Amino acid sequence: MITIALLIVIVSLLAYVYNWANNINQTWKRRGVKHRKPALIFGNVTILVPRKDQKHLSVLCADICREFPDEPLVGFYDFTQPWLLLQDAEYIEKVLIKDFVHFTDHGFAINEEKNPIDAQLFNMVGKRWRAFRYKLSPIFTSGKLKSMYEPMSDCGVDLDNVLKTSNKEGLDFKQLMTHFAVDVVGSSVFGIHPKAIQNPNTKFCSLATDLFTFGFFDTIKFLIMFIFPKLSIKLGISFNNQNAVNYYSKILKETFEYRTKNKVERNDFVQLLLTLKEKKKIDVQNWDSNDDYLKDGEAPAELESYEITENILMAQAYAFLVNGIDVLALSQVYALYELSLEPEIQEKAQNEIREQMKLHNGITYTALKNMTYLEKVVKETLRLHPAGGTLFRTCTKDYVFPNGTVIKEGEMLVIPMSAVHLNPNYYPEPDVFKPERFDLPMKPGTFLTFGDGPRVCIAMRYAILLIKYGIVKILSNYKVTLNTKTELPIKLKPNAAIGTPTSPLLFDLEAINKDY
Repeated sequence: MITIALLIVIVSLLAYVYNWANNINQTWKRRGVKHRKPALIFGNVTILVPRKDQKHLSVLCADICREFPDEPLVGFYDFTQPWLLLQDAEYIEKVLIKDFVHFTDHGFAINEEKNPIDAQLFNMVGKRWRAFRYKLSPIFTSGKLKSMYEPMSDCGVDLDNVLKTSNKEGLDFKQLMTHFAVDVVGSSVFGIHPKAIQNPNTKFCSLATDLFTFGFFDTIKFLIMFIFPKLSIKLGISFNNQNAVNYYSKILKETFEYRTKNKVERNDFVQLLLTLKEKKKIDVQNWDSNDDYLKDGEAPAELESYEITENILMAQAYAFLVNGIDVLALSQVYALYELSLEPEIQEKAQNEIREQMKLHNGITYTALKNMTYLEKVVKETLRLHPAGGTLFRTCTKDYVFPNGTVIKEGEMLVIPMSAVHLNPNYYPEPDVFKPERFDLPMKPGTFLTFGDGPRVCIAMRYAILLIKYGIVKILSNYKVTLNTKTELPIKLKPNAAIGTPTSPLLFDLEAINKDY
C-alpha cells in the first residue's frame, strides 16, 4: 500500500514538473516569437552537459539568432527562464538608449548585506545606480585618466625588461599580459606595485589571475542567480571568491588608513576614491569631448541621500580588479593576433607609434591619446572579439516592441554582440579585420563591446588607454608574427565567463630597428 502511494506521489510530482516546464517552453510560441525548439528543463542550454560541440553562451545565443536572420527578436530558453534575444540595431538602440527607462538594470541578483563587495556600480539598480554613477563619473574624465597614467607607465618598464630576456618564439602573451594588467591595476587601483611580471607567484598575482577561472560549481551559482534570483538573494550567492575578497579588502583598507593618517597623496584611483569619500564629489577642471559618454543628464534629486561608505569604495575598486585584468589582457592578445595576420596593418600602426613617440619624446599620455589609427585597431579587435560577448538587461517596466512583441517586467533581455558585430548589414565583410571601419562614427546599436546609453561602461576610455599602452610597448620594439603551433580556428572555452581561447595563442617576436 505504501509503495503504491509513494508511486502515485512520484508520478504526480513528475507530471506537475512536466506540465510546468512544458508551459514555460510555450512562452515564445504564445507570443509569436521565432525560436529554436527547447528541451524540457534544459531549454536551449547544454552548459552542464559535457559534449564535443559545447559552446560558450555568447556563441550559442549568436548562432540561434543567425537561424532567424530576418527577425529583430528571437526567443531563447535559459533552462526554465525565457530570454528575449535582440539582433536588430534599431531595437537595440531603443532598449539601451531611447526607451532606457524600461530596461535600467542588468538583472543580477545580489545580497549586499551578506556580500558588501557586490555593491558595485554594475550591480546597482534604479535611482541608487543613477546617483552613484553621477558621483563616480568624474573619476574617469580625461583629466583624471591623465593623472593615472604615471603608474601605468611605471609598469611598462618591467614589461620591457621581461620581453628583452624572454624566448622570442612561441610566446604566450595571454600569461604575460595578464601579469602586466595585474601590475597596472594593482598600482593604479590599490596603490601598490605587485611586481607580477617579475614574480607571478605572489599571492596578489595568483589570486588575481584566478578570478575568472570558472569551475563547475561557479557555473551552478551563475545559473541559480539567473534562474532563481530570489533564492540566490536569500542564500547570499555571489560570483566573487571570498578568499580574494578578504585579501584585497584588507589591502584596500590598510591603504585607505595609511594615506588618511599620513596625508599621503598619489595620482591614482585610490586617491580619487578617498577624495570622493571626504568631499562627496570629484571636481572636474576641464571637460574633454571624449568624456561626453559619461554625461547622463542632471544630478539625481536623491543624490545626497546615498552615502559613500568604505564598503562602497572597496566594491568599486574590487570591480576594477575583476573586470579589468582578464578582459584587458585578452583584448591585447586578440589585437596582436589580428595584427600578426595582417602585416600591412601592423606596419601602419607601428609607423603611427613611431611618429607619435618622436613628436612627444616617448610613450606619453598625449602620444597615446593621439594614436588614432591604433585606437581603430583596438575597436576593430573588440568588434571581432568582444570579451563579455553578451549584454544583459532586465525589463523594469512592461514594454511593447515596434513589431508588437511584449516583454514583461522582470523578464530578461540579452544582446549577443557577435550577432550584431558580424552582421553584414552593419559591417560589410564582417569577418575581415578592417580598422578603417571606425573612420566614421558607428550607427547606434551596432558597436556594443562597452554597451551603450546610460549604462555604457564607465571605464571605457581607461580600458582603451590601457589596451593601447600594452600594444605600444610591444609594437614599438618588435614585429609580431603568429607561431605555427597556434591551434586555429580559435575556439572559446564553453564555461568561461569571458571569451577565452581553449588553446593559447602563441607568437614570435622579431626586434625592429628604432630611430626614435
